[in-house]
Amino acid sequence: MRKRLRACVRVWGAIALLMIGALPPCAAIEFGLPVWRVVGAMESAEAIVRRLVELGRQAEFVGTQETTLFLPKRQFSRQRVIQRDGRRKVIYLSPPQLKGKEILVDGSRILFDDGTGTAAPDIGFGGELTELSMKHLGTAHVAGRKTHVVEIRPPSRASASRKVWIDAQEWVPLCWEERDAEGNLVSKTRYITIRFGGGVPRIAPPAAASRSLTPPAVPMTPDEAEKLAGFPVHEPRYLPKGYHRQAVSVISLSKGHRGAYSINLVYSNGLDLITLWQTPAALIENAPRPGKPRVSSFGQWVWVRGGYHYTLSATPPLPKAEMHKVIESIP
Repeated sequence: MRKRLRACVRVWGAIALLMIGALPPCAAIEFGLPVWRVVGAMESAEAIVRRLVELGRQAEFVGTQETTLFLPKRQFSRQRVIQRDGRRKVIYLSPPQLKGKEILVDGSRILFDDGTGTAAPDIGFGGELTELSMKHLGTAHVAGRKTHVVEIRPPSRASASRKVWIDAQEWVPLCWEERDAEGNLVSKTRYITIRFGGGVPRIAPPAAASRSLTPPAVPMTPDEAEKLAGFPVHEPRYLPKGYHRQAVSVISLSKGHRGAYSINLVYSNGLDLITLWQTPAALIENAPRPGKPRVSSFGQWVWVRGGYHYTLSATPPLPKAEMHKVIESIP
């Protein structure tokens, strides 16, 4: 079971780096950073997925994509996406409350233009694809380009499914959708235009984010994290059914503070992720005052309690009541 859990998380993490950008289009909705995890003969499904993971970040392109969130209520957003030199930047064009906001995937980091960031999912990749259920559904055209349509499911059939349309030449995902365990369409993102090749502008990190984090996060045990960070790991006593701790890491903050660290905890049920960051509040610029958790413009739950600054997100989103249970269970 642990082997299958690692397989799911690693493959999902690798693909997530190719699909960043489908954030919820409304800042008031309690959603976290979506980690789109989908994959997929013709060629075998496994061969197509390997190319997606291994080659998808090498392509250089500029494109425009549209995201529709269907559940719990319908929302729409549009983003401009640039990929070059292994980096990917997403710039929101709509709706008005997100227009101009940026996300950057840079190696081991996902950075936001408000100065916050998170470690990118583990992209370790080996022979674990055989543990997953994959199907090649044929070919189709997206944004005028031929794609392979593939679907992947985790070992448990009672889980959500993902489908992705993968460019047949550049191995970049051009469309992807997520359905819940009952088969309801939760969200869909699709490129409406995309241009590969020369003339792609260079990508610089958001100014605020580039000042706030230094790569990479270091994986370790909770005891090792506490020893390095110099403060205790505050783990939630409540997690939704099936979730277990998958990783602990520590990242160094570069704000002129000597020995300043943040601890990251990642939990998974084999497919979905819950991510919790905790940092001494004194190290966070413009940290909110202690009080009720609020939802940031990027959909992360943020609060200060007991001298610590917390950031909590779930991908895909969890119900508000479940997020509150997790928050209230953190000592």
